[in-house]
Amino acid sequence: MGPYSKGQLEQLLKTREFVVLDEISQPFRRWHCIKDVPTFAKIVEELRVQNLKFGGDDTVSTTMDATGTITVTDPNDDFGFDETTDNIGNFQKSMGEIVYDDVSDGYDVKTEHTAPGGVKSFGYQNDTLIAKQAQATARLAWLVTGAILFGVVAFIIYNRFVSQPMAKKGSATEVKNQAMEALEAGDYAVALDRFQKANRLNPSDKDLFTYLGTLQVQIGKQTVEGRRKLQEVVATGKGVFPMRAMTAIGIADLIDGESRTADEHFKKALAQDTYYAPAKINLGASALQRKESQVAREWLSSVVEQGTEDGAAHLMLAEANINLYQEEQQKTFLEQGQKQLTKLMQTSRDYYQEAALMLAYMDFVAGDLEGVMRKVELVLDVDPQMTDDHRHDLFVYRGRIGWDVLSKLCVKMALGIEQTARVKALRGYCQFKAGSEIEALKWVDDAAAQGTKDPLVQAVYAFVLDGVGQETRASVALNKANELNKKMKLALPVLLQARFNARANKPAQALKLWQELYAIDDKSVVGLTGIAQSHFDMKNYSEAQSFLFDGFRLSRAYRPLIRLKKEAEREGLLPKDNF
Repeated sequence: MGPYSKGQLEQLLKTREFVVLDEISQPFRRWHCIKDVPTFAKIVEELRVQNLKFGGDDTVSTTMDATGTITVTDPNDDFGFDETTDNIGNFQKSMGEIVYDDVSDGYDVKTEHTAPGGVKSFGYQNDTLIAKQAQATARLAWLVTGAILFGVVAFIIYNRFVSQPMAKKGSATEVKNQAMEALEAGDYAVALDRFQKANRLNPSDKDLFTYLGTLQVQIGKQTVEGRRKLQEVVATGKGVFPMRAMTAIGIADLIDGESRTADEHFKKALAQDTYYAPAKINLGASALQRKESQVAREWLSSVVEQGTEDGAAHLMLAEANINLYQEEQQKTFLEQGQKQLTKLMQTSRDYYQEAALMLAYMDFVAGDLEGVMRKVELVLDVDPQMTDDHRHDLFVYRGRIGWDVLSKLCVKMALGIEQTARVKALRGYCQFKAGSEIEALKWVDDAAAQGTKDPLVQAVYAFVLDGVGQETRASVALNKANELNKKMKLALPVLLQARFNARANKPAQALKLWQELYAIDDKSVVGLTGIAQSHFDMKNYSEAQSFLFDGFRLSRAYRPLIRLKKEAEREGLLPKDNF
């Protein structure tokens, strides 16, 4: 509390301002209790005697020997305390410059006082100004603390209950838009993934349940989960969505083998729209599942006469006609089926290969084996991806016309005709499309060995080899197929080579081959699309646009064209929705 001189300190000890247990130090020296400093031994002894005399506490350090006699401990004389406190040079400050904090030293000084002899005692002596400043500082500190706490709480609430839900909602909307775009393009596996993600981000959005539930049934084969969502749509009763949801529930029933229950749902959908083609097609499929061919024929004939272009209806109608011919032996059923399939192949490239196979099978059923042999080339010399690359109505059941069903007819037919290289290649091709890769590879190997000079057989061989991951062997077989096809009579070798070059990022070489394919068949939608894509890759945008329009005139449901159109729109090369 100083600085004080030795005399001032002795005076303060006598007046009890300080006690001998208080600590003192010289400037920049160690701190020591007063009782331990030799310089103050005399005053310490006087205070000790005085305390004992008046019955006070002995604050001087003492020890007790074995006899119980109290002995005063002599102070240490080696402190070297010097009288320099009165003058500390540059370190001396005026009393007016010293500001003291509110420090509690263990006892409360109630009033200001001055030590005897004019010695002023320094310390907090109930300074009103300082107290007010301290109170103001404390109040400000509490206000700042409260503001900080309020800000933190407000941030947490906003982030948890406002910002995150808004971000999720925005994200869900974006993902939902991506799902709708994939749905429009016919990329149903991608659409299912996006719809499921959008549903996780925003479970309260039930507007997407029609498509999500249908995709779960048709693509994911999750009939139970799909039904649950579709039934919620039916319960809402909004617009056309309940009709579509009812149809999709019927498809789930067909997948589960409940054709009677499926019919009930399809007929409820028709009750809302008597011309709703998917419901009629599905009723035909349901009747075929129960082997009620005449019922199936009636439903499917109705929808074909209605003008549907969906190949599923035509192929299932052909199946019904074949069944009825086998039951009643009336050629009119086959003749009607052949005319109807021929018309489909002339007007649409979708399901072209499947229709050609069904035509060949009709010849086989009728006993026209020469007709079957003539149609083998018609079946094989087609883009193997043509049907898969077309967008199909999501609300039509297609289980009756998948390759797992068609391959059985194909194998049966192949076993009943001459085992030429092309017939063996056809059998291997059908088995590959059905997923039987080992059997397929066996038959195309045999076909390739037998038909070493046949470019079509070698091209089919290359396709199957590439499909099972044997790319090197596939490349060799494909080169051989194109060498044998120098007169450009067959489309498949050229198509596969063009696709190979496009996959290898060689647009110029691919363009030349796509143009050759288009020269072979001016109604080749895959050729037109390939030309447009190659020009687009080479940044010949005006040429790409021209062929893009020509391609859409042939097929508006060809997915590679749709994807190319979307890509051109994103690049700003085409205005949106201009087709």
